[in-house]
Amino acid sequence: MSLDEIALLREALELPESERRAFVERRCADDPARRARLLDLVVLDAEGDTLLDGGVDALLADAFAGDAAPAPPMVDRSGETIGPWRILRHLAEGGMGSVWLAERADGAFAQTVALKTIKPGMDSAAVLRAFERERSLLARLQHPQIAHLIDGGVDASVRPWFAMRYVEGEPLDLWLQQAPPLHRRLELFASLCRVLAYAHRQLVVHQDIKPGNVIVQADGTPCLLDFGIGRILQGDAAGGIQTVQRFASPAYAAPEQIAGGAISTATDVYALGTILFELLTGRRYSAMHRDGDATTRPSHAVGAGDDPAAIALPAAQLRGDLDAIAARALAVDPARRYGGADLLADDVERYLAGWPVTARPDGELYRFSKWVQRNRLAAAALLAALLALGIGLVVSLQQTRVARQEAQRATAMKDYLVSLFDAGRINAAGVGVLDQRVIDLLDASADRLKEELAGLPEVRDEIYTTLVEIYDANYRSERSAALARERLEQAERAFGTDDVRVVPALTLLAGVHLNQAENAPVPALLERAQALLDAANEHDSLTQALIWQYRGVLADREGRVDEAVALLGRAVTLLRGRFPGSDERIIALLQLLQALPAAQNPAHAQALIGEMREAVREKHGTEHVYDVQVDVMEAQLLSALGRFGESRDILRRAVPRMQHFFGEWHHDVFAMRFQEIGVLLAMDRLDEAEALWREVDAQRQAHAAAAPDLAEGFRTLREQIDGMRAQGGTAPQ
Repeated sequence: MSLDEIALLREALELPESERRAFVERRCADDPARRARLLDLVVLDAEGDTLLDGGVDALLADAFAGDAAPAPPMVDRSGETIGPWRILRHLAEGGMGSVWLAERADGAFAQTVALKTIKPGMDSAAVLRAFERERSLLARLQHPQIAHLIDGGVDASVRPWFAMRYVEGEPLDLWLQQAPPLHRRLELFASLCRVLAYAHRQLVVHQDIKPGNVIVQADGTPCLLDFGIGRILQGDAAGGIQTVQRFASPAYAAPEQIAGGAISTATDVYALGTILFELLTGRRYSAMHRDGDATTRPSHAVGAGDDPAAIALPAAQLRGDLDAIAARALAVDPARRYGGADLLADDVERYLAGWPVTARPDGELYRFSKWVQRNRLAAAALLAALLALGIGLVVSLQQTRVARQEAQRATAMKDYLVSLFDAGRINAAGVGVLDQRVIDLLDASADRLKEELAGLPEVRDEIYTTLVEIYDANYRSERSAALARERLEQAERAFGTDDVRVVPALTLLAGVHLNQAENAPVPALLERAQALLDAANEHDSLTQALIWQYRGVLADREGRVDEAVALLGRAVTLLRGRFPGSDERIIALLQLLQALPAAQNPAHAQALIGEMREAVREKHGTEHVYDVQVDVMEAQLLSALGRFGESRDILRRAVPRMQHFFGEWHHDVFAMRFQEIGVLLAMDRLDEAEALWREVDAQRQAHAAAAPDLAEGFRTLREQIDGMRAQGGTAPQ
């Protein structure tokens, strides 16, 4: 099998299985015999045949081995001592060599290394030269982010070996699956460029930079591995290298590398460009070229394939500087790329710092826009004046229009989906809508969420939240809790358990437990949510306000009134400043009023009631359940101040409105009637109180499931009525 055929086979096997046959037929259209040989091997690989178990590198090794005997199957060398090192276990296998985890065995000191050996039977002159060249390269490289040479020698069979630093971490492609934010991706990439720049200063070109050869260490820095096909730019024998260089991973190889042309530091710069492209889009650059899309701009690749949406960054973040940086690094002509890996790192770091990048034309307008980004406050007035004068207006308006259109499309899709269910949550059209429109759709709609919106986790979370609120408001506690738990599971699957985007799902589940008086699970959920917010430094978010709010409600239930008022006050302050038009602000005001000892500070309570009423009517108007709840809070304040007649009047007006929204047998309706009976007793209207008690208690018992927590309160009212009868009809003082 020729070296060209081996190269084609390797490139084919890197493709998804469904694309391999078409690739081979396209590349071998003019050579039927070659096409037949390669298709046979592709079929064997798909069927799990052992022929290719060693990988295409094994075929490459055979081609280099010349007259060397075929390599026998790998022998487990665990426990064997080579030089001062004892082999612990196998780490990796290549075409010509094996890599083992080994530890120092001579007692001189404790150390763990990655030990590389030549496979038995592979010790031809060509293989030995390649092995010695890799060892020589590593000996030149002493960098904390390179798996550098530690030791070397020959084993008992007179085969060379060498020991390298053992690097712990995860390959770059696995690290990318965590969907890190843009700045972390770029910081890691710039650090990788600096490592390559160091190697280039030692006159070493790597030639096989790919995600599998970059390990992200625990501290977040990259470490570069595998200089097996690297070369020294000066004094390196060309024999063999011109052939070996063609077997770098085709997905990341430069055009001149695949064509067998001259190798330089620009070859590694191109590979870095493919890494940058993949870090920004989640897509292989070479895959886009195979699909007929020759763009070098990451923003054009976002959404062009089936890659996970969580990995790709929004196209709006990539347009401009990052597109330009990637395009320059990926230029086909080596002379048009960055002059070195350090210059590529410089441009990425300029972008992170808000400075102009060299990959873009250095025009006055461009430099001015970067200055504005770095000096936002100082430039505000000047920028407004310049915009008024029209300087740069055309470019700015075009970019703004495109961004606005994208945002409007996303918002319209979310609003359309949420609107299917939102009537049941707001419930402005009355109780009938629950039976006629929403409840009938809930179960079927919830079952479709996981599959139909798997690619839009943020939109799916919005719908989950709405469904949970509808179920919870209508006392379908088991269904609401199950959906809240399902939402958390789906968020963790989409974003990862340690991602801050999981926090809304944690707070939603905590809120469901609170609404159902299941306090025990709430602290752990809120602690986990707070830890994620702390790690992301998102302390002015909506979810931060909800965490304070739920902690306040829990403290109020446990009798810690001062703590409850303080926590709920913090939530209200944050919502008032950052989310003034949100329903969350209205609910937080309601809960603060419920926890506040109103009689001790009636002016504060009255101010909060006024604020709540204004917020409700500004957003929802007067025909909304929140407006009735404001009336209830005002009635409670008036009762606390001894103004019972005014309190009773408000409650009597509010009861029919609450029945309109929730139905006659809803918990909140019974609670208002309960409150009205208490007001009548305080007014010494004993006969009216008893008549109302008999009416409401009969209704309550007929619908016991609606308000089980009020049963004890109704018994207490009965005892109070009987006590007043015994005292001659006077309310206790």
